[in-house]
Amino acid sequence: MAISEISNQGPLPQSSRDKKIKEPSPPVKQKGDKVELSAEAQALFEAEQKKRLDEIQQRIEAKFYFSPEVTQKVVDRMIKDILE
Repeated sequence: MAISEISNQGPLPQSSRDKKIKEPSPPVKQKGDKVELSAEAQALFEAEQKKRLDEIQQRIEAKFYFSPEVTQKVVDRMIKDILE
């Protein structure tokens, strides 16, 4: 039996095991702006947050949020959000 040559054929494809697996490149660190707050600025922010929470607590104790006007306003906004 004779083996004849195959003509007009390109190179044989590589087997999957011969292909090199491309390793993911490490993430690139992006340069960007950085914000630092002074201890004084942080203290002012925390004081404002505490003041706001105290106001909310007082309104809860005074049952402000349970008034019909507030309830209606909340319901209206919920309906608006659902319809949008």
